[in-house]
Amino acid sequence: MQLDYRTIFVMACLILVAYCLFPVFIFGGKGPAPRYLRLWSLSFPSLLAGSLFMVLRGVIPPTVSILGSNLALLLGNAFILAGLRTYAGRSQRWHFPILVIGGVLLADLWLTLVSPSTEGRVIVFALVSCVYFALAARVALSLSTMVLGVVPAVTAGFLFLLALLNAARVVLALLFGVPEDLLSAKGWDSMIQLLTTSGVAGLGLAFLALHASRLNGELAASVRDRELLYREMAHRTKNDLALVDSLIALEMDEVADKGLGARLEALRERLRCIAAAHDNLARTEDPGRLRLDVYLDVLRKALDTGGRARFVCEFESVEVPSVLALPLGLAMNELVTNSLKHAYPGKSGGLVEISLKKKAGGFVELRVRDEGPGTIWPPSKEGLGSLILEGMVKKLRGRLTLEPGPGASWLLEFPAGAGS
Repeated sequence: MQLDYRTIFVMACLILVAYCLFPVFIFGGKGPAPRYLRLWSLSFPSLLAGSLFMVLRGVIPPTVSILGSNLALLLGNAFILAGLRTYAGRSQRWHFPILVIGGVLLADLWLTLVSPSTEGRVIVFALVSCVYFALAARVALSLSTMVLGVVPAVTAGFLFLLALLNAARVVLALLFGVPEDLLSAKGWDSMIQLLTTSGVAGLGLAFLALHASRLNGELAASVRDRELLYREMAHRTKNDLALVDSLIALEMDEVADKGLGARLEALRERLRCIAAAHDNLARTEDPGRLRLDVYLDVLRKALDTGGRARFVCEFESVEVPSVLALPLGLAMNELVTNSLKHAYPGKSGGLVEISLKKKAGGFVELRVRDEGPGTIWPPSKEGLGSLILEGMVKKLRGRLTLEPGPGASWLLEFPAGAGS
């Protein structure tokens, strides 16, 4: 393959056609693209049009080819710079590139029709392109404060390469001149064009990497905002439940019926159980996951009041989806409350053992055991506690078993990913 201008620009056209299609695949049917990506999407068709004008030189009139290629290529450079400025959050003033491009076109007309000089046109175009790419490289380097990693530096590297290639083209044109017919140029000028094509190809990939970095940053920010909102909601819910608990406590002071008072106290325990779950969710680093051993230990301390029982706890470190916390906490609350109420009525010092363990196959088991007279399951007469317990076991997609005595020994087994 002969390394001449036409061959190189045909290669450039093939690369640029692929880049022109990227935005279609990225944003097809997914809403409007960001402004910086729209500007970059305009740069590649402009560069493609400029390359096509160069390929068609000799087929279309020379003046049309020269003016068309330089106009399209400079527009492509302007869109590259404007896209980077927009990506960096800077305003874009279009009067400067319009004046520059207009000045280059006037110079091209003069150097084509009045005082023909291919060397002069090459120098003018290369100087302006060098300035554009140098400015764009400077903006790309400033992105290092916005984008983590090497992507801004790589992008700036490709832009500096393009600026240096255009500067080298100016120097070499002044030293050695250029052929009147650029399509017949070989040697150093063709090599510069080949390297320029490679730089533009790398630049397109760098733009895609910048876009991916922006999307990743926005996604990470969205996740952080969601987590903060989740924690704030959990914190406020805990405070609201504490207020309800206080109101019930005030109401209990006015209640003379001991049976009603006991029911209200049981309601307060359930509210504290729910509040503890939300408190743990507000404190956890990942609101989507929760340490059951930490949560259940908080509940055990809340239940360990009045000296009615001696608790022996063995909690393994178990992390599960946070949606499992509340049903498991309520289930444990009902089981422990049942032991305090029926195993040791009216006395203190009884033993209540609570254990939490991970089992094979991704299952978790909670065991609550006392040394009382035992009980039956399912109960002959269902109360509110039994209904709550059955509902929470169902939410956990688990199984509740009353093991043989002595005492009441409850085993609750459930899959660790039941809420995911």
